[in-house]
Amino acid sequence: MSEEVAFYILSAVAVLGALISVRRRNLVHGVFALMAFFAALAGLFLLLLAEFIAAVQVLVYIGAVGILLLFGIMLTERVTGDDARRVTSRGWFWGAAASV
Repeated sequence: MSEEVAFYILSAVAVLGALISVRRRNLVHGVFALMAFFAALAGLFLLLLAEFIAAVQVLVYIGAVGILLLFGIMLTERVTGDDARRVTSRGWFWGAAASV
């Protein structure tokens, strides 16, 4: 029963982290949400008894990719993703669907 509750909590955190990382205008907040997604995914791997994959997930994605993204954002001048091209509320979905 507790594994089932942990699965639902980690799944909710993963979905929310992914959605927040896509929807945030502030890039730093988006990267932190992406790191929360990676951490929840590592927790899901632990529930599957895949400890090595969970450790690689934490070391490579959170430890390397997440920090590299943060350094890249901090070295640029503009932190918010403001652009002259504004996307409508539904335009982000179709743009994301077209890129897949």
